[in-house]
This record gives sequence, C-alpha cells and structure tokens, in this order.
Amino acid sequence: MRYSIIIPTLNEEHNLKDLLPRLTGFCDCDVVEIIIVDAPSSMDDMERLCKGHQVRYHRSSQIGRSRQMNEGAAIAHGEVLIFMHADVRPPTEICQYISESLSNQIQAGYFSYKFDRSSLLLRFNSWCTKFRGIFTGGGDQCLFIKASLFSSLGGFNNDYPIMEDFELYDRLKKNGVKITIIDKPLTVSARKYEDRSWLRVNFANTVVYFAYRLGISPHKLQVWYRGLLG
Repeated sequence: MRYSIIIPTLNEEHNLKDLLPRLTGFCDCDVVEIIIVDAPSSMDDMERLCKGHQVRYHRSSQIGRSRQMNEGAAIAHGEVLIFMHADVRPPTEICQYISESLSNQIQAGYFSYKFDRSSLLLRFNSWCTKFRGIFTGGGDQCLFIKASLFSSLGGFNNDYPIMEDFELYDRLKKNGVKITIIDKPLTVSARKYEDRSWLRVNFANTVVYFAYRLGISPHKLQVWYRGLLG
C-alpha cells in the first residue's frame, strides 16, 4: 500500500525544518510520498527546503487550507491520503498503524494526540481525543482516508476557510463510512495556548463549533474565530 502525506503550509518553514527530517528519516520513500502544499502568500523559502529533503513541493493556486489539501490530493499517487499539520509530530510507525487499521469496513480514521507542553488542562483535552465525541474530526487528529473514498466524496469543501475538517467528518458519517481512532498519540504544538489562556482558546473553539452546527456562514465563522482568539 502506498501513502501520501499532504501538509498544507503558510509560513511554516520553522516547523518543517524539524518535521521533514523526522518524516524522511522513518518513511520509506518507495512507499510514502510527502507533499508540501504551500500557500501562494507564503513569505519563506519552502521550495528550497523541500528540495533539500527530496520532498515534493507544490505552490497552491489559492490560499486556504481546504483548497491546498484538495490540490495536494489531486497530485498524490498514494492509495491512502494522510492530512497532517506542519506543527504535528507523528509516531514513527504511523503508516504501520494506519495499515493495521484499514480494511474493507474501515476506510478512514484519526489519531488521538497529546500536546508538546504539559498541564492538567491540556492533558484533559488530549484525553478526550481518544474517544468519539462532538469535537472528533479536527485537523490536529491527522485524518487518513482511502484516496478513492476521498475522491468520491469530492474532497474538502472549498467554501470553508475553517471547519473544513469537521464538515468532511460529517459527510463521512452521513455516508455510513466506518471511522476508527488510533490511540497512538501524535504530538501537537500548544503554540495556540502560549499567548492565550486555556479558557479563551477552548471558549473560541466551542463557540465556533456550535455556530457551525447552527449553519452560520463559514466566512462569518472565520471572522468570529479570529475575533475571539484576539
């Protein structure tokens, strides 16, 4: 089975200087391709960095995580697509775990995660990712999905500048796709919490999540989210 790891980026050179050596260190290039889909407004030299690590680089035609990930999927050769954020550090056996989880019944899934900074409140957030709940499906959980299924669903909805991950998760459920959660945690950056309180970040996440459930315009969700985070 061949895998494509798709990473949308916007000024993420600092994170990729750490992530790419990790990925290329434990991924067999004959089995796993890594695709960086860079936003057109990025200010760093991501293409040079990718060439140095023999990683595929694609400059997106438009900014927006959903559009970038869709463009990455369109050029991917893998039978399984893995959508990963630049500030996530996956376990070295990520492809093995996915291979063991996929079957005729299971066609998609996510990982639990832990933060790279320890606190009681962040540990609570991490614990919740082990189970299916109202917040399951967020991008930090690293969606993996059979490429044929992703294509049949039409990929991510480009109308969503945020919440595109939850919107796709909802469509997976509506189409009766059986989804698994692999409890081999990724390590996720806590940078969003560094300049803000745990309460503020989680309040913003909760408000925008339920606004999404109420059918509020995706672009309004983005404006509200930015305003709530400050």
